[in-house]
Amino acid sequence: MNSVQENKNELEAAVRYCESAISRAKATIESMEFRQQAAGKSWHEQTGREAALEREVSELKQANMGLVCDNDDLKDEIAELSVKQQKMEQTIQLQKEQIAMFQRKMSRLNEVDR
Repeated sequence: MNSVQENKNELEAAVRYCESAISRAKATIESMEFRQQAAGKSWHEQTGREAALEREVSELKQANMGLVCDNDDLKDEIAELSVKQQKMEQTIQLQKEQIAMFQRKMSRLNEVDR
């Protein structure tokens, strides 16, 4: 039963880790969007830097797309972990029921022995 609890704890830790990673990815995306906006303003103010800023925006969009893909992968992983956690919880519940049945049988056996 300890290994089941350990597995459950590991799954919960993995879910927390994934949620944290998603949160960090969202913050990074927001930061990149802010940098894109700043780059756009700078482009209007300094037309001589137009080509360099377009490259930067393009790089930021590519990085943003990569993060979105990573975010989607993390969401999929969290969904899989949630399914695994539900299965573990069902297994734990079944084990608890089996333990209760065993305890009742042992109690009846003890009464018969008396």
